[in-house]
Amino acid sequence: EFRYPTGEIVTHSMTSINYSSWLLSGAGYLSLILPIITLASIVIIVLMCVIRRKKPKSSGAKEASSKNAIVFSLIAAVLAVVAVFVPWSQTQGTLSFLPYSLPTYFTYNIFSPEPALNFLLASVIAHLAAIMVWLSVGFYLLSAKKRLPQLTSVASIILAIASAALFLLTGQSIHVGMPLALASVALLVLSLVVSAKIITITVEPEKPVHNKPEADQNKP
Repeated sequence: EFRYPTGEIVTHSMTSINYSSWLLSGAGYLSLILPIITLASIVIIVLMCVIRRKKPKSSGAKEASSKNAIVFSLIAAVLAVVAVFVPWSQTQGTLSFLPYSLPTYFTYNIFSPEPALNFLLASVIAHLAAIMVWLSVGFYLLSAKKRLPQLTSVASIILAIASAALFLLTGQSIHVGMPLALASVALLVLSLVVSAKIITITVEPEKPVHNKPEADQNKP
């Protein structure tokens, strides 16, 4: 149905459309670029780990804690990547993927409703969170500085929580995407706890060497 709006209504409608035009204008490109960057970061980090990885020299409790931190971070990284490719909402049997993702790119049509601004931002931030957690994995395996993987893990946690919060603000029903992102956050928190134990073990002062028994000292 068509009708001629008044000047006031036209002004209001233009304002509501322009609020996200800068995000929607390149929606097709972003739906390809963001997933490609996310997957490319995984490939690059894996290749670097295969080429440059060295066997750890540590042993005992420190080595076990380090392996646990890497395992938690690796599982979190996998979940974060899966989260950006699976549905985040389902309404009346229709699955809704992140606006900037490969499933949206291949299933989008001109009759699809315009996504909310919060959903667009959640899509961008979720991809950034996935990239950051893979950087954390790379730092765990390649860097001798334990603070780098911790900082990138914290950044990924903040981004993932922000993407989940923005998605909740859209009011859409929750599907598997957001729970996977939050599961990634939980595993990253566990990784940080284990990393804190590694640093505690590393900086723990060595016990002083006791003096030799007097019997040994009296020997000629």
